[in-house]
Amino acid sequence: MLFYIIFFAVALIYSMVGLGGGTAYTAILTVYKTPYEVVPSTSLFLNTIVSLISFLNYRFHFPSERKFLISFIFLLGGGGAILGANLKLQEKTFFIILGFALVSSAILSLLQDFGMRERIKFKIHQNLLPFISFLVGFIAGITGIGGGIYLSPLLIFSGFPTKEIASITSLYIFLNSALGFSAKFLKDKFDFNFALPILFFVILGALIGSVLGSLKLKPKFIKFLLNLIILNIGGYSLWRGIT
Repeated sequence: MLFYIIFFAVALIYSMVGLGGGTAYTAILTVYKTPYEVVPSTSLFLNTIVSLISFLNYRFHFPSERKFLISFIFLLGGGGAILGANLKLQEKTFFIILGFALVSSAILSLLQDFGMRERIKFKIHQNLLPFISFLVGFIAGITGIGGGIYLSPLLIFSGFPTKEIASITSLYIFLNSALGFSAKFLKDKFDFNFALPILFFVILGALIGSVLGSLKLKPKFIKFLLNLIILNIGGYSLWRGIT
């Protein structure tokens, strides 16, 4: 039962800030020694549902004046997700890539929570975002991480208003996750019986979290602790891949 409660808590916390939670789902599945072949597909499946719920709550903040740029970000990100999901990897290679993805995403999230826009003087030209998005989508397809944790700081450094970022990232996660999951599903790398009970708790957490998030309740301390846990699991995954 603890296994499902953890997923409920993660979905609640991440949906409050407009993220799918794929980073945490992948980390939890890794710790519980889930077969590595079904880790990405399960995370992408859960991510698809949570990010859709989050987007429906944040959709009113979606920017209308940059639709052309955002469309290209989504298009190339989705293409990268499909390519990554179809890539066949050995177990050790998978855990090395996963470990890097978990460690880097946790660090980026921690920096973001500590106000990196104000502390780090760095700017990304918005025209580069679609090409970076392809790489993010590629990693997302391989690992089961939706990619929002990477896109969010990129949007910050590109000058996007904070209120728009949650709506953009939640839709980006949904599209990447849905495309990546579809590719995994067609390759018969998904265990529906395993994922369905988890889905119930994830949906419940996402519904509650997205409503609380729209009310401006931000669980920064809890998210900080989660990122520290993910950082450690990322190190464990790297070690598992190297040794």
